[in-house]
Amino acid sequence: MNNNIIIRNVSQLYKNLNSDLEFKFLTIINQSKDQHYTYKDLYYRINNYLNFFKKNNIKSTSTILIILNESIDTYASFLASMIYGAIPAFYAYPSAKQKKEIFLKSIDDLMKFNDIDLVVTFNDVAQVLINNKNIAKKKIINFSDIDSENEMSEVNLEYENKESFLQFSSGTTGAKKGVKISANSLFNQINNYNLHVKFESKKSRVISWLPHYHDMGLIACMMMPLFTKVEIVSMSPFEWVANPKILLEKIDEYQCTHLWQPNFAFGHLTKSINKNEANKYDLASIEYMVCSSEPVLYKTISNFLNHFSNTNLRKDIIQNCYGMAENTIYMAASTNRKLKFLDINFKELKQNHKIIVEKNGYKLASSGLPLRNNKIKILDNELNEVNESNVGNIYIQSDSLFDGYFNNDELTKNSFYENWFNTGDLGFIYQNEIYVTGRKKELIIIGGENIYPQDVESILNDNEFLIEGRNVAFGIFDDRVGSEKLIVLAEAVENNINKVDKLSIKKEVFNKLNISISDILILPERTLIKSTAGKISRSLNKEAYKNDKFKKELMLELNNLNEDEKQLISIIYEVSTLKDNDNITLQTNLFETGILDSYAFIDFINAIEKKFDLKLPDHLVSFDYFYTIERASSTIKDYKTNNNLIPYHDDSYDIEEVSQPTKKITQTFSEFVLNNFPFKSNLLYQKLMKLFGISVGKNVKILGNISFNLKGKPSNILIKDNVIIGKNTDLRIRENGKIILEKDAYLDSDVRLIAAQNGSIVLGRSTSVGKGTIINSGGNFITGIKCMIGGYCVINSSEHLFKNGRYIADQNFKHGKIVLENDVWIGSNVTVVMNTFIGKGSIIGANSLASGSIPSSGIFSGVPAKFIRKR
Repeated sequence: MNNNIIIRNVSQLYKNLNSDLEFKFLTIINQSKDQHYTYKDLYYRINNYLNFFKKNNIKSTSTILIILNESIDTYASFLASMIYGAIPAFYAYPSAKQKKEIFLKSIDDLMKFNDIDLVVTFNDVAQVLINNKNIAKKKIINFSDIDSENEMSEVNLEYENKESFLQFSSGTTGAKKGVKISANSLFNQINNYNLHVKFESKKSRVISWLPHYHDMGLIACMMMPLFTKVEIVSMSPFEWVANPKILLEKIDEYQCTHLWQPNFAFGHLTKSINKNEANKYDLASIEYMVCSSEPVLYKTISNFLNHFSNTNLRKDIIQNCYGMAENTIYMAASTNRKLKFLDINFKELKQNHKIIVEKNGYKLASSGLPLRNNKIKILDNELNEVNESNVGNIYIQSDSLFDGYFNNDELTKNSFYENWFNTGDLGFIYQNEIYVTGRKKELIIIGGENIYPQDVESILNDNEFLIEGRNVAFGIFDDRVGSEKLIVLAEAVENNINKVDKLSIKKEVFNKLNISISDILILPERTLIKSTAGKISRSLNKEAYKNDKFKKELMLELNNLNEDEKQLISIIYEVSTLKDNDNITLQTNLFETGILDSYAFIDFINAIEKKFDLKLPDHLVSFDYFYTIERASSTIKDYKTNNNLIPYHDDSYDIEEVSQPTKKITQTFSEFVLNNFPFKSNLLYQKLMKLFGISVGKNVKILGNISFNLKGKPSNILIKDNVIIGKNTDLRIRENGKIILEKDAYLDSDVRLIAAQNGSIVLGRSTSVGKGTIINSGGNFITGIKCMIGGYCVINSSEHLFKNGRYIADQNFKHGKIVLENDVWIGSNVTVVMNTFIGKGSIIGANSLASGSIPSSGIFSGVPAKFIRKR
């Protein structure tokens, strides 16, 4: 094994490509067919770019911004620019959901602060840039306009060039600007780091979903394998996020050996791929897996290793590396290639910046020992070196440090002390190993205690309704108390904003960290602002928060409400658990979001009658008239001005009327006892259920109180052997409705099952139902064996009649049938309507609407769900 490379610059690589033209250096993962490229392909394309630069008289000192997705051109444009003597820099290509104005603003800032001369991009982006008057002054090139002839002859360059490139480090565009890296620093980094990585030419194989504009993606997953003759398997980050299992598929298929990714990615893989599916893949080929770029969390890594324990993934292959763009990338890595955690006293770290080791304490990941030719020391604010186990400012020296901040000599000068670079990070040394505790400028100080934002963010990452890795915590000075207050911004999983319990988050943070959150905003997906390096930026989001950017987007503007709407909001506060109105709008569905349940609805109606001094007739006491503030306001207005708001009745209907909810709720004796009995014993609760006629099998586990609504025969509820029922499950029967839970069935918490008329709900053997799902059956709902129904689904085998000339809410229902054959998987937030048949082994993607006859063994998604591909 040769851990040192001979090539010392990009031009030398260019000249040497001819010696091994058939070497397959790159595979691009594509939805239709993977694309493979050799050194010959790269050589041809580099020549295309060099000839284009010459023919168009591009200055050899130009700064070239490259905005391309994963392709051979990504490599060729970057390498050709360096060979030509220009200074290339990658920048993030826009996602489909990114607002055009935000993208244009970021490009405009880059142009202004980094003197960009030329942009190489694809047609869609080129057209957007050309139409912007500020950016159009620069030269915009569509990469497809560059000739793609197979040019074998080496391009002669008539000048001596000094190879370098730019990386954009995390932070604001204006403050951080470009980090200029020389070829010499790049190759020093590759040689030093490869002693730890241990690439073997033509044997090792890197797999990466990381974007090339990220330092870890650019250096570790592009440049380093490229110059050590190691094959690269590359995929789009957007595709990986949407379909994370593709990473496992390609590791298995191509026998990949090396992988780099941040902490959140390990959690994303664990949460997104169920264990049974994960077990299909063989990950034995992986030799080196790095968790880097953000704090390594013990819980995340432990969960990941346990989740993928049956994939032949070795538990000793995960590493932690400490790095930053200013040092090309890394300066330290796990000692002996083994990840280590140190247990410390968290209170001492917060209050005194001291490290006291204690058993079962707060776990911090070691970043290991400095790499060859890298030195690290810890200085206090007076620039004195601190003793071991004291937290201070991390300074480094190395032969792979940057040349300076591009066009900013003053910032470069202020970043050094006696040839030591100030990383801006806080950390300590313990037994010669470096531990990083956070960024100095991002440290939050509340009442004299030091709060590291990543500790708060790690708690948010575990919330099922929030997107892992898309949250920020920061401090804002509060003049009233003379200290900072803690602010949290977090993005919610799609359509789940109103399901996030802010109070429980505040309690959890307080219980774990002993600090109070002053304000927490739950935001839609892709709201938080990213830095030029593609990371969620604390500083940018802090500024946006201070300028009320997020609250302006979220808050209900009370000044624009009429008096009825204002009164209704105050009533909602009185009768619900809602604590603030950041996320409620006139159109927020009060019932689907859980703001009002059936009991709170009655309180809501009583409060409306009192506050508005009116008496609502029974036919208006219906969810359908009050499901949003807007709808409730309209109902009240119409009733006050038109007391004959009485639904039309048609005696020709011969289907039995279904009564609407009324203000009076009566309970049978059995309901009252079961619903109010303090849950202390699983066995005692089961005996009580049996006493009132509910059939309960052997080894049934009940995890908390069940809410019963028994307007039918209790004996029509059959719970068979080994069934598990989560807390706050709601079981309702009316008329002759039946609920049958077959052997080994599982109900998560907050599931609601309603069987009415002559309908039935039959959950087959080993079938599971996710949290918050509602199954309503006036007809029949039947599942086969081992079906999986995700959280927050709505399944209804009945539907309203809707004859014109009469309020829909006051018409009757018709009933049908829903059948799930064996091994069906319904994703979260799916709606299944009446008369739906789903064939054996089929999958319905999250947020879809399933209807009609769905064939076996397929994957279906959308509204309505359409065939995507065979399983």
